[in-house]
Parts: sequence; C-alpha cells; structure tokens
Amino acid sequence: MRGNVPYSVFGKQYAVLETPAGYDVEGLASWYGVKFHSNETTSGEVYDMYQLTAAHRSLPIPTYVRVTNLDNGKVTKVRVNDRGPFHPDRIIDLSYAAAVKLGFEDKGTARVRVQALSYFVHTGSLPSFAQAAALREELTTHTVAEAAVVGSGDAYRVRIGPLASRWDAERLQAVLAFRESSAEIVEN
Repeated sequence: MRGNVPYSVFGKQYAVLETPAGYDVEGLASWYGVKFHSNETTSGEVYDMYQLTAAHRSLPIPTYVRVTNLDNGKVTKVRVNDRGPFHPDRIIDLSYAAAVKLGFEDKGTARVRVQALSYFVHTGSLPSFAQAAALREELTTHTVAEAAVVGSGDAYRVRIGPLASRWDAERLQAVLAFRESSAEIVEN
C-alpha cells in the first residue's frame, strides 16, 4: 500500500509505525471536507468527505481506528488512508462524515481518543481438538500471527491474531476460503 515510508512535510521528517498494535492516544481531532473532496489521498484513493476515513501522521495505511469524542461519548470507526494533520496540536484529521458521527462538525475540532483496532480470524467449527490443532499448524505457515485452538466438547476453532490490519485479516480469510475452510473476522 502506498504511503508507508518515511516522508517530509514543511521541512519536518515523519516516520510510519511498523504496526498499529497498541496505539491508544488522546488529543485533538479536526476534520477536512469540501476543499479536499475528490483529491487524491496518500493511499492513492480519491478522498470522499462522506466516507468514514481519516488522515494520520504515523499509523500505517490502511489502519482501522476507533475514535471516541471525549466530550460527548460518541464513537465511530474510520480507516486511515491519508497523511496529516500537520498542525502540531492535532493527532488526527477525520472526514466530514466522521465529524458528523462524532458530533463536532460545527466546532471544527474535538478532544478524542484514537485506538487502533486489532483483528482476529476465527475458523469454522471443527469436531475435535486434534483436527483444530492440525489446522492451526497448517495455518501458521500462512501468517506470523499467533494461532490458538479455542473451544471445548465437540466444537473447536482456530483463533489467529491479533492481525495488524483489516487487510491482513481479509488476506488470511481468503487463504482459508481457498482451502475451503470457513472463517470470520472478529474485531477487538
């Protein structure tokens, strides 16, 4: 994905985090709208102010984050697909749609908590621990993420994760579909 290399803006150097795991920061959010609508984002997508997206200086593209407005408790989830904000007192720039969901579109900024979301992939139910353990061993060749057998009795599943991005989870889900195993993505 484009935009995951060190870069410079206004003479200042920025580095991109290797993984979003554990990112949990409070600070000031702003939003961007009409002026940037239909412009290309860092990821190469066209910015649509009516989608739930965001710009962040250092989170990998794409990263999904939960944003909580600390003044009113409203919450939304957005996908980071752009770089910014480049105001030193702000931690994230949200799309207009995200600002509306968080209830600060009229104010311009809000105090927020930004938490990177982790993803897990769960396989379909297997009738024995031995079958689930064999599947776990096979799946570890497709990912560096931790894989564990969960369940009891006659229903066992393999839980893989946390995975750093929804894209990683979807890629692993596709591998499972190719081998005709059902899988679901679970957000944490």
